[in-house]
Amino acid sequence: MKRVLVILDGAADLPIRGFNGRTPLEIARMPLMDRLARMGRQGVLAEGDDPALPFEVRHLWSLLGRRPGAWQGGTGYLEALGLGLETRPDHWYLSAGLVALNDRVLETAEVPGLSEEEADELFSGLDRLGLGFSHHRQSGSRAVLEVPKSVWTWPSVCDLRHPPESMQGKPVLPFLPEGRDAAPIRTAWDGCCKLLSMEDVNLVRADLGETPANGVWWWGGPTGESQWGDGGACPLGLRGGLISDSMLLCGVARVCGMDARHVSAVKGQKSYYSDRLAEFAQLLGKQELIVVHAGRPAECGLRGALDEKVWALEGLDQWLLRPLVEMLMGVDAWRLVVSAGSMVSVEQRTYRSGPIPFLMAGSGVRADLNRTWNERTAGTGIPGPISGANLWRRLVEA
Repeated sequence: MKRVLVILDGAADLPIRGFNGRTPLEIARMPLMDRLARMGRQGVLAEGDDPALPFEVRHLWSLLGRRPGAWQGGTGYLEALGLGLETRPDHWYLSAGLVALNDRVLETAEVPGLSEEEADELFSGLDRLGLGFSHHRQSGSRAVLEVPKSVWTWPSVCDLRHPPESMQGKPVLPFLPEGRDAAPIRTAWDGCCKLLSMEDVNLVRADLGETPANGVWWWGGPTGESQWGDGGACPLGLRGGLISDSMLLCGVARVCGMDARHVSAVKGQKSYYSDRLAEFAQLLGKQELIVVHAGRPAECGLRGALDEKVWALEGLDQWLLRPLVEMLMGVDAWRLVVSAGSMVSVEQRTYRSGPIPFLMAGSGVRADLNRTWNERTAGTGIPGPISGANLWRRLVEA
């Protein structure tokens, strides 16, 4: 049997004022999901409750049956695994990002209009400072920092845990580690920011009235002295694969021994869907379990773009789910779970805690009485909220 989990990350939402209290899932026209609702069962999933992991990772971590607190490596190490780096036990791995500072206050965590070439030049300049670290580029303004444990020591490195999005509008210095062991980190940060403020890239951006990337921030440090967490193998020994544009989720997949396929986070509709479908077609012939992650609903929700979130849901229904289900129809036995992944309030522009709606359809699944899928209908389905491990058993057990 082929088992497929599709995560429409951030699809769940709170009722929207001005739309008769409806949510984006209720507003969006999703005929394929309506079809699956008529042939399947739905319910709500208790969200992952591991505070050491960001919202986008907690859901998959919970679904794979991982216990809270099992992972101590931090998000930086997961991103290193997602990048495919050959990690070393005597090195730390942290998330890194170029930011905009104003008198040591973090003005913006994502520098607008910063090109790949500009980011490459700025990160290369930081690595030439000779402070013992190096940055491995991701995309946009992000990278993974690798630094020997002899240069930055434990426990100071554990204090580098706050993502820049949580610090916007706040002074940066209180978020840096303190104490004697923290001196190399604080010295490195101060030197990096001084260098960035003098780089030609930023001087030109300032002359053009553009926001300079005049700061760097590191986060996602370990929660324990070792950065080698207990991930474990893919549950029940299944051969598994994951498709995502998130380095974090690719890292989770590799921790669990899955085949991680990273796709570009491009904005163009055609390649956004076609890249995932092409990888899915390859994995369908090789793997027993396939996880497909699409983070566009969360991206739109965090920007407060209601129309775009609704369009994203409609596009995923038409251009991703419909052809994906058509491919599944060509195999003898299959079971599909579609999950909202997380709750992102488009009005509040933030992740929110709450139950996550899901829908299960396919071989051996008895249909309930629902005819559409959203937060309200999911609440009338399987009594819950159910745990990730419970939903996992329902997906994998024939």
